[in-house]
Amino acid sequence: MSIEGRRFGRTLALTGLGFWVIIGLVDIFDWGAGKERALMLLVVLGGALWLKSRGGVPQTLTPALKRNLKVAAWLFFLYHLISLGFDLVHPHLLDMSTDTLAAGQAILHGQNPYLLPINPKPAMDHGAITYDGWKYLPVMALAYLPLGVLGGERGVQVTNFLLNLLVSGLIYLLLKQVRGSQAALVGIVFYLMLPLVVKETYVKGAVDLVPVSLLLAALGLGEKRPMWAGLLVGFSTAAKLFPGVLFMGLCLPGVGRWRYGGAILLGLTPALVYLCLAPQAFVDNAVLFGGQQTMVSTSWLYGLPPLVGKIARLGGALVIAGVFVYIWHYRPPLLDRCFLGLIAIITTLLGSPSGDRNYSLWWIPLAVIILAAQVFYLPGPKPVPAQR
Repeated sequence: MSIEGRRFGRTLALTGLGFWVIIGLVDIFDWGAGKERALMLLVVLGGALWLKSRGGVPQTLTPALKRNLKVAAWLFFLYHLISLGFDLVHPHLLDMSTDTLAAGQAILHGQNPYLLPINPKPAMDHGAITYDGWKYLPVMALAYLPLGVLGGERGVQVTNFLLNLLVSGLIYLLLKQVRGSQAALVGIVFYLMLPLVVKETYVKGAVDLVPVSLLLAALGLGEKRPMWAGLLVGFSTAAKLFPGVLFMGLCLPGVGRWRYGGAILLGLTPALVYLCLAPQAFVDNAVLFGGQQTMVSTSWLYGLPPLVGKIARLGGALVIAGVFVYIWHYRPPLLDRCFLGLIAIITTLLGSPSGDRNYSLWWIPLAVIILAAQVFYLPGPKPVPAQR
């Protein structure tokens, strides 16, 4: 292997290790460590911005490196498969997944999950507003319904395994579009190697990969198929309001914007049906509940004066508005949209009353795409100005 090949191999290894450590710290800093987790989010954001500004000499994988990466991809696939096998024995999933199963059963039997006491929060009720029903949106329940009916909690875990494969495939396709098949291979390895993804999807049963996978597909289709992109963004938002709402602006195409907007409305149809059936219950549980949550210690704002939270949310809203305005006017390419999406998501999380670990699944695929794309540029000598 040449000196350049060995150097690039070390860069790949160190970059992957560094990313693995940072995501590991995001995993470790949980309850009582909201400020430390927020610091890690800022490290991710700062690292992405540094990578964005980084120039250099484009690199290619040597045959040996490519072979090693393929082996690593298969090993990490087996890591997911073995982890799933162990976790299927005695599943103990969080209420986000068991409530989703209950909502799916309700829909299957013609009932309205927003009118049933699926996830009651009596301590938060005030006046006519009650939070007894399901807290997510219909597409989420429909996504887990087929295997959930067959296997209950194990059906959720197997669905999440399939969704991890889908997200890996979408990362591959997006990176292939941005940097080619070599960067795409690196992206698969960087995603599948993360223990946080395994823990959240198989041990905890996080349901966030349903909207995330739809949004990644929409991101790749935005400029080429604006109607399909809008439909996918609508379906994602009809599964979970966030991060779907953020991607409405992020996936905005340069042309066909009316078709894009109309398709979003079409994708929102499953949610709009339940809004019409029970407006008060739907709005209370699926819309207002998220804004009424109490501050918890997974947020860096915990214990700080309320004014600090208001300033953080206002600053975040301004940043997100700036991102949307930039996309509206400049029609950035795909990789730039990944950067802007990372900024929008992390800014939103930094203003949230809760910094739960499953929210990391919103931004990790974008961070992987950025990292795998930009690691192929090593600092090189500056070009010598032409002599006149």
